[in-house]
Amino acid sequence: MRLRALAALVLFVCLSVRPTGAGGATITVTPAVVPTASDNDFTRIQNALDGAGSGDTIVLLGTFNFTEANAAASWALGNAARPRRSVSIH
Repeated sequence: MRLRALAALVLFVCLSVRPTGAGGATITVTPAVVPTASDNDFTRIQNALDGAGSGDTIVLLGTFNFTEANAAASWALGNAARPRRSVSIH
């Protein structure tokens, strides 16, 4: 079940990326070198999605580990405390 949820999140992020040149800023996300409760692979991707504006591109560089304890804990909390946001898929 966790693997399906992870696959769904990765698919969501991949589909959320807009083609380069669509206008806006490019936000590059790299994995956390030393993950913490507030800075881990999940929070880095979530922060990029939260900070992206219309026309922005999110680029993921590297391998993101959602099984690492801090990322898994952040993922388990999910977006429960965050407002829903619509994302255009191009």
